[in-house]
Amino acid sequence: MAGNSVRAYNVATGDAAAIVGPHRARILGVLVSAAAACAFTLRNGSATGDILLDLTLPVGWNDVYIPADGILAANGCFVAALTGAGNKITVILE
Repeated sequence: MAGNSVRAYNVATGDAAAIVGPHRARILGVLVSAAAACAFTLRNGSATGDILLDLTLPVGWNDVYIPADGILAANGCFVAALTGAGNKITVILE
């Protein structure tokens, strides 16, 4: 992992479901600003790809750190769902 670029991609409630970041990436963490109760799903590559991370979080600031080498999104990190009015997530990828 040393020497690879770490990047952050923002997604807000109401944004279209889409791949964020490079085609192949490791999910290192997710930062969540939840104005309302929040749920999000990250999938591998598409809306029908394997679920990589599926969480429900309370109102407030939430840091989700992925240990070790993160979660490999071999076909890209696809933000399939983000619920809760006014919520925003930042997906940290390498």
